[in-house]
Amino acid sequence: VQLLMRRPIPAAVRFLLAASGAFLLAPQVEGQEKARYQVIVHAANPVSSLTRDQLSRFFLKKTTAWENGRTVAPADLFEASPVRVAFSRDIHRRSVAAIKSYWQQRIFSGSDVPPPEFATDSDIVAYVRARPGAIAYVSAGAESAGVKAVEARE
Repeated sequence: VQLLMRRPIPAAVRFLLAASGAFLLAPQVEGQEKARYQVIVHAANPVSSLTRDQLSRFFLKKTTAWENGRTVAPADLFEASPVRVAFSRDIHRRSVAAIKSYWQQRIFSGSDVPPPEFATDSDIVAYVRARPGAIAYVSAGAESAGVKAVEARE
């Protein structure tokens, strides 16, 4: 044991320890990431806020209709989008990979298909604008004319 304690810690190990310590001591970064997206719905949708659980249920198609009976039509950004990563972590409390696995199981069982994926915020805004039951998320600063932003709350 004394021999191990006298050895210098390799630079790579020191770096990993410092990096993991910085990660653990930086909670304000998570708060900043939450502001990286906004949830949007069709302009005629009367909803003004939704809980995290409601949002997750809509995007996982566990809840398939709005209170007025209209079918919910969720849409996602592409898999590698940083906005999708933040949304999945904050709303589903899971990684994008875990959500993809959920959809693979649903597809395999013949239960359902995932929401359509879009490459850009403007594509998603056009999708939501054209569908009264649509719900999606876009970058916080995205141009969202013709749709309505909805508050995501705990």
